[in-house]
Amino acid sequence: MYKSLDPSIKTASLLLSALGISDQILLEIQQEHFSRLHRCLDDRLAAFEILSGNSKLDEAEELTQLDEEDPIPSNLLNVLQHYRKTPFLGYTGLYKFFGSVFKKIFWVILGCGNL
Repeated sequence: MYKSLDPSIKTASLLLSALGISDQILLEIQQEHFSRLHRCLDDRLAAFEILSGNSKLDEAEELTQLDEEDPIPSNLLNVLQHYRKTPFLGYTGLYKFFGSVFKKIFWVILGCGNL
């Protein structure tokens, strides 16, 4: 399975396996992430998760100040579009994605969070 994968994906997958996290769980997390990216322009919760998860805390705060009927401002839509640009994440995108996964796993191990 690992021969055809990009080295960064292979490394991340092997690290997750070493932590006892199955490939199926990794695929579910990845699918959830891409689903959130797909919904972020229409779903405010998904938009908030994308913004806050990428350290765009001022933008996430701006989103929480809007009423439900208010349209999402164009400056926030532009930021969100940036995260939807490329279907292939490349090394940097994978590092950021897996880095956030590792942070979640770390907090779960410490008993401070859940997956």
